[in-house]
Amino acid sequence: MKLEREEIFRKLLHIIALLIPAGIFYVPEIFKLSKWIPVYVLTVLLIFSIAVEFIRLRNRNVSKIFLKFFQIMMRPDEKTSVTGSTYIIGAGFLCSFIFVDRPEISFISLFIFIIGDAAAAIAGIRFGRIKFRGKS
Repeated sequence: MKLEREEIFRKLLHIIALLIPAGIFYVPEIFKLSKWIPVYVLTVLLIFSIAVEFIRLRNRNVSKIFLKFFQIMMRPDEKTSVTGSTYIIGAGFLCSFIFVDRPEISFISLFIFIIGDAAAAIAGIRFGRIKFRGKS
């Protein structure tokens, strides 16, 4: 199994993404804040992420600047479509909103989603031989 440099950066992003479920579960409790704070923060992050994606996909100059900084972490198809980070932020927002009274459900769901995605990519690199719709 040989992990390419890009794939290593993507796995580091998965580790950083674990801050989302941790923040949903721990931040309100530790800092004695409203249980809605993670929802508000993720709403702002999601709006910002969607705005960046919208502008990036419609403006060539912005896209060039974006790729200059983030291309190392992107899959080839993400250069012309929405990136995985927007989906992760969206999932975090949905979980935090739907399960606002049960943050442990958000934590477990997102944790499994993020770790599972990373593990599936590594397993696909190592064992994937047969492709179906571009995936192993």
